[in-house]
Amino acid sequence: MSISSDMDLMKESNRVMAILNFLRYLLIRDTPQDNQTGIWTTVGVVREKFTTPLRQLLMATKAHCRHELKVKQGKGVKGAGVRSEGGTEVTVEVMGEKLPDVMPEDEIEALQVAEQHLAMMESVLVRVEELMESTQSSLTTETRQ
Repeated sequence: MSISSDMDLMKESNRVMAILNFLRYLLIRDTPQDNQTGIWTTVGVVREKFTTPLRQLLMATKAHCRHELKVKQGKGVKGAGVRSEGGTEVTVEVMGEKLPDVMPEDEIEALQVAEQHLAMMESVLVRVEELMESTQSSLTTETRQ
């Protein structure tokens, strides 16, 4: 899976979590000495192409989510709660029927759920990074002795 700055992390969160959990499993079960899966020879590529870009995207998505939540709650964000008069009204129709507007409370709840999901993703990412780093540093120490 390629991580890019224009990726919608919330839409891809199930795939990302599956990959993170699989990586964590491999890093725990396959020791660097055995390296039966080859994961330890590709740690550098995994870090460069997946975990580092994911961390950057995760931080940006979390910041955006926090900002949107503050705007929706009207808490100290410049321009929060300001609505333009004569602005564009957006409606959604399904099979000719107009769907009801989303209540502000529902939008806030959705953003809070998104924040929790991002926190869980970050937790697994941190564990993967710890596993890669601790084993890499222990391997470096062993080769010096």
